[in-house]
Amino acid sequence: MRSFFGGQTVAFETPGIVGFARLQGKRLIAGVFSINSPGSGVRLLSAFRSQAAAAARAFGATELELVGAEFTNTELEGMLLRQGFSRA
Repeated sequence: MRSFFGGQTVAFETPGIVGFARLQGKRLIAGVFSINSPGSGVRLLSAFRSQAAAAARAFGATELELVGAEFTNTELEGMLLRQGFSRA
């Protein structure tokens, strides 16, 4: 935890998701490396988004940046684009 609170990126794993997080001042940056749960990707990504928002509040962050590297599931990509996310 010292690394995280020192501003370093830390990796984590939850059921079906491998991701990372970094606390940078008042911004929490949370990202997904991979989602591995056939048929449950949309649900897991939605849960990740909610959990990241809760973590940002808990750590006193006023900004939340969500990051993902690549999508192989066009349904997930479409959902995020409809919700205002953009391609890098």
